[in-house]
Amino acid sequence: MVWLVTMCGLVVALATYVWWSLRRVNRLHQRVHGAERALVAKLDERAATVLKWADRPECDEAVRIAKEVVCAPVNTTMDRERRQYRENDLTEILRALPPSLPAHMLEELAASNRRVSVARQVHTDVVRDAITSRERRVAVWLRFAERLPRPEYWELADPKLRHINLSSPVRA
Repeated sequence: MVWLVTMCGLVVALATYVWWSLRRVNRLHQRVHGAERALVAKLDERAATVLKWADRPECDEAVRIAKEVVCAPVNTTMDRERRQYRENDLTEILRALPPSLPAHMLEELAASNRRVSVARQVHTDVVRDAITSRERRVAVWLRFAERLPRPEYWELADPKLRHINLSSPVRA
């Protein structure tokens, strides 16, 4: 009788662990999708910030690329890769902007870039956790990972602007 209770306890413990592992893999994949939506929203906000400068001739190239970025979908893997290239182009153009732009523009751009950096870091952390959960032994044995697409990192250049020092007060 004792062995029957022990066996039932082991089966319940094993089933609980398998259920918990499956829920963790699913939950982390849902978090990846949420983090990706947040990252795309922050990238769109940065492009919208640049689009406000359409009347400034020194920002023409940045505005042109920002328009391409806003129009770029992220539904498929190819769309996502194109969007990443456009975002990296926009980052390089923004780095090349002259530091003589008005202070309020530089502050707004720096704040937008900080939000993009945070969203990118959150997304990277969640993708790393999701990939780790997919590689757990129980997930591999029971083929949990095969049911969901593998999450991918966004390969984005660091959006920090080199010529802006926000630690000191910016003068208008």
